[in-house]
Amino acid sequence: MIRPLLFTALALSSLSVPALAQSLTDIRTPPVERLRPLATEEGLQRLALANLIATNCETEGLLPGDAALIAGSAQEVAKLMGLSTEAYFQNYIGPALSRFGTSGACQLEADRTRESAAELRALGGEVLSP
Repeated sequence: MIRPLLFTALALSSLSVPALAQSLTDIRTPPVERLRPLATEEGLQRLALANLIATNCETEGLLPGDAALIAGSAQEVAKLMGLSTEAYFQNYIGPALSRFGTSGACQLEADRTRESAAELRALGGEVLSP
């Protein structure tokens, strides 16, 4: 069971109180061997952005706890890739924050965010307490 922490970079962005509450959701990330295919530059970029969208946007079709599942899984993928915290923020969180800050990002990335959450569930991830 994992309680994902909010990324430091997210704390620096404008977060709402509901987003903070989501970070305390109990989740189980997919098993490491099932996360390995996501341990690519593209895979982690997608999860980093999906985390921001799921946490900060009202996205129809996301289930309670999906933001935490995406965040926790992104953390596990970063570990699999052997990234330092600095490299993770610089190469993944920073660019995701830039993309998130563009006009219409919530709507443009909604489908990919829903797909990311569904993929993590299909790989064995689950929300234990939303």
